[in-house]
Amino acid sequence: MRFYRPLGQISALTFDLDDTLYDN
Repeated sequence: MRFYRPLGQISALTFDLDDTLYDN
């Protein structure tokens, strides 16, 4: 899920989690 960029700590966490979950 790389169609958006983290804008803050929460967004960064969400981005990281989404990337980890959907990267598999």
